[in-house]
Amino acid sequence: MINRVLILSPIPLTRKIYDNFYIDQLILAGIKVEFIDFSDMFSIGDLHKHELNYAGTIKVSGKKAFNNILKRYSAESDCLIFSTFSYCYQFLFIYRILKKYKFPVAFMARGAMPSFQLLQTNINRNLILISKLINPIKCIRICQTIITLIFKKIGLTKKIEVIFQAGIYGLRAIGTGYQMDVKSADKIIGINYFDYDQYIQIQLNRKNTMPADKYVVFLDEYLPYHPDFDLLSMKKVNAETYYKELNLFFDYVERSLNTKVIIAAHPKSVYDVNPFEGRLISINQTAEVVSNSRLVLAHSSTSISFAVCFNKKVLLLSSKEIRSINGGYLHNSLLGFSEALELEWVDITTSPNIDLKKIEINRQKYESYLYSYLTNPDSEKRQTQEIFLEYLISK
Repeated sequence: MINRVLILSPIPLTRKIYDNFYIDQLILAGIKVEFIDFSDMFSIGDLHKHELNYAGTIKVSGKKAFNNILKRYSAESDCLIFSTFSYCYQFLFIYRILKKYKFPVAFMARGAMPSFQLLQTNINRNLILISKLINPIKCIRICQTIITLIFKKIGLTKKIEVIFQAGIYGLRAIGTGYQMDVKSADKIIGINYFDYDQYIQIQLNRKNTMPADKYVVFLDEYLPYHPDFDLLSMKKVNAETYYKELNLFFDYVERSLNTKVIIAAHPKSVYDVNPFEGRLISINQTAEVVSNSRLVLAHSSTSISFAVCFNKKVLLLSSKEIRSINGGYLHNSLLGFSEALELEWVDITTSPNIDLKKIEINRQKYESYLYSYLTNPDSEKRQTQEIFLEYLISK
């Protein structure tokens, strides 16, 4: 049995992380849980507002401090490390330090999103590569990716030994060179994506206070303020322009469908002032509001998975700024969902030209998405919590 779990995270412990790692259940099972918080080493915006007060949190201020923590537990043979760091150049030092120790490292490989580039033809891929090589910043990032691959290939970094996998493509969440981790892993265990577990729970409980099919829901991504953009040194959209364009489009939706738009707030959002012109902001109820909605509006939120689970129509929203910032990263993420689920998208910067009543669902694409990103045949009828604890206790 595993007696101690160390969870490594670039952001502070939030209620969502606490629940996603079933910390209460681990403690009840007699497993000691330490949360190793690296947020002091990164710029994370206002995420500390959501920080959970937990006695097992250990703050890391630098590489030496992290190394000392691992050294402290190095004599324990029943300790398992869970990394939430996707393997990339920025977090290379994490896996370099882990390599010094014999701790087995586990990873929750869930939360992967459809990639537009992977759905391109070979010719288009080559054109994209050439455009990146011409751009100095993108060229540097390519070189960094090559370095991370080389380090992993020649054994200078720690590979993931226990993989909890949600969907065929969930493995991508491990990061650069994930194929090498899969090949050398001691154990790969099928689980569900967080949203699919919530879907199962809602289906079991069938308790919902939201009126069915009476509203449209927007899956908020907190684009002007999301702390992950700071963490990854990425640009954010202009708040004034973004909310103005969104609200104008919401006005159009409400007029066209004679209904209200409800905002499903992003888990990391902090809305002291409502930027959605007084529209209802639903907090921590995304699954519930999607389950009873008539239409889902989104950019490229992973919560689109709720729409897939509950068979809801989806319309994707882009804009002039979303298409241009960060080399079109946000828009390409949107196109990934559009390709994978055969969804329409509109430009909210210009006047909308779409009949909202004619949006349809491709049920074959929706079913394919379930097993590609959300669940597995051996886990689709079980809760991840059950599978997770079963492994740790029997280990």
